[in-house]
Amino acid sequence: MKVLNRLQSRSQNQYVSPYWVAWLYMGLGDNNQAFELLEKAYTEGNPMLGLLNVDSLLDPLGADRRFQDLVRRVNLLK
Repeated sequence: MKVLNRLQSRSQNQYVSPYWVAWLYMGLGDNNQAFELLEKAYTEGNPMLGLLNVDSLLDPLGADRRFQDLVRRVNLLK
């Protein structure tokens, strides 16, 4: 939570990637918030989304239809 609070504070003055913040929410067990941030990253065209299929930290989201849809939209289907 300390890291999340620092990033939220930092985001008031500089860009903080929603992809990285999504990681934190995943670690806190808040997958819904993680998906909201991944959607924000998608809307921004965040290049980190190219790692969706290889980022093992996101593995817990893999079975969720929202994750599968995001992978499809980012054109990462295998």
